Amino acid sequence: TLLGYNSVVRALKRSTPKIKAVILAENTPEDKKKTIVYYARLLKVPLLIYPSSSIELGRAYGRPHLISTLAIVDEGDSSILKMVEEDTIEK
Repeated sequence: TLLGYNSVVRALKRSTPKIKAVILAENTPEDKKKTIVYYARLLKVPLLIYPSSSIELGRAYGRPHLISTLAIVDEGDSSILKMVEEDTIEK
């Protein structure tokens, strides 16, 4: 998993590692959201808007800090990609 806007944008631009999905917090600044949406559409990466703040996304991920953007590169045993496929705004 990649955490943070800069890490996710850098990975999307390089197409490495292979990103399987991107999750944005609902309160991600519009300019950053537009950039992520642009690259996700360009690369056909599923994109999910988390229906809460970056504080809540951080908590949901088990971190004690804000997370506005994260990218899934290996879903492991989780069902996160199934959730993303069901709730995605762009595929």
